Amino acid sequence: MKHQYNSGQLPKLSPQLIIKDVYSIIDSRIQYIEYQAHCRLRNSISNSVRESSCEISIASNDNTSAMLASNFDQMLTFVSGLEMPLKLLQILRTWLREDNLALVMSLLYNNTYQKYSEDHLEKMLKEEVAEVLA
Repeated sequence: MKHQYNSGQLPKLSPQLIIKDVYSIIDSRIQYIEYQAHCRLRNSISNSVRESSCEISIASNDNTSAMLASNFDQMLTFVSGLEMPLKLLQILRTWLREDNLALVMSLLYNNTYQKYSEDHLEKMLKEEVAEVLA
């Protein structure tokens, strides 16, 4: 079936509208990472409370403390693993400009930005802007 709109009828997207959409994409990814951390924290606390109430009647306080510490360590490890993607997204958000819009969009595609260090990512984005300004 032929598409009912021709290219002349489609609205032209300004770079500012695209940038606004890219900001929304980045913000939603940041919110999702924060949500994952929140859920993990909530689950870790509820599991620890549930397990500790069962353990108190069965085992000593030393075992309960060790189990609670282990749950807390696992939660911290998970949350610290979210720190780098969050920082990288914040760098993308900070340096997003019309001049590097295509680069940022390609980095967001398939989470390619995660392949870079903070410094390298920031350097790439700055260089893209500097090339356009030169």
